[in-house]
Amino acid sequence: MYLVYLLAEDRKTFALSLNQGVTEITKALGAREARMRLAAEAAAIRDALSTDAKAGLSTTIDLGGRSGLPRSYEAGNLLAITYEVAALPSEQTLRADLARMITLYQEALAVREEVRQTTRDTIVTVVAQPPTKATELLLHFAPKSDAEYTQTVVARKLRKSRSHETLVARYGQFLRDRQVDVGTNVHPRDMVIIKDGVHWLAEAKFIRRGNATGAVREALGQLATYAFCLYPHDAQPRQLALFSEPVGEVYTRLLEHHGIAAVWPTDKGWTGSPTALAAGLA
Repeated sequence: MYLVYLLAEDRKTFALSLNQGVTEITKALGAREARMRLAAEAAAIRDALSTDAKAGLSTTIDLGGRSGLPRSYEAGNLLAITYEVAALPSEQTLRADLARMITLYQEALAVREEVRQTTRDTIVTVVAQPPTKATELLLHFAPKSDAEYTQTVVARKLRKSRSHETLVARYGQFLRDRQVDVGTNVHPRDMVIIKDGVHWLAEAKFIRRGNATGAVREALGQLATYAFCLYPHDAQPRQLALFSEPVGEVYTRLLEHHGIAAVWPTDKGWTGSPTALAAGLA
C-alpha cells in the first residue's frame, strides 16, 4: 500500500491515490483475478476506515480505460483526490491534501492489519520467495545491496553510502547463523525477527558523526509508530533497536525503560542491553 500520483491517459487529470501494489499479485493470479482481489481488498479496508478519514475523498479513479497497469491501479484504489491539470489548486492546497493522505495512509495500514486478522481471505499478501523455516510469518531475508552508488542532484554527483543496509545484513546473518528466523521483506520495517516463538520488531540506525542522540530519538519514534500502526493492540511485538556503535549507558537505559532492547557490534561480535542479551539476540 502506498501513495502515488497517477496521470490519466489524456493528461487532463491526475489523481493522488492511496493504492496497492499490483505487480506481484498480477503475476501470481493473472490480471482479471488480481483486479477482483484488489478491488475487494480496497473495499474492505475502505469500509473499516473512519467516516472522518474518508470524508470528501473519491472511491474511484479514471485513468482512461487502457488495459494493463492503468486498469489495475483503478481496481487497487482505496481513496483518492483527482485534480484537473488545467485548473490546479494552490501549492498550499496540494501540500495540505498530501499531508491528509499521509495521515490516511497511516490509519489504513493499521486497519488493513485488523481486517487481515479478523476476516478470512480478504487481505491477499503475495511474497515472491517465502522462507522454509519461519512458522509465524512469511519472512524473507534479502537485505538491499550495500554497494556505494552515484546519485546526480542538480548537476552534482554525490557519493552515497549504504551503511544502513550493511548493518542490517550483518546483524541479520548473525541471527540466521544461529537458526533465528529473520525477514527484511516487511517494508516499512527494517527487519522482523522470530525467536523462540517471540515476534521482534527491529529498527536499524547507523550513527553518523557520533550523533547517538539523533539515532536513539529516531529509533524510539519509528518503533512506536510501526508498533502502533502495523500491529493489533492486543498483539504488540517486542521491540529492538539496532545501532552501528554503542549509544552509551544513559541511552541504553532510556531504551530499556521504554521496553526496547538495544544491540550493536563489537570487535568480537554483537553485544547489547540486558534485555537483548537475555533474549539471545546478542
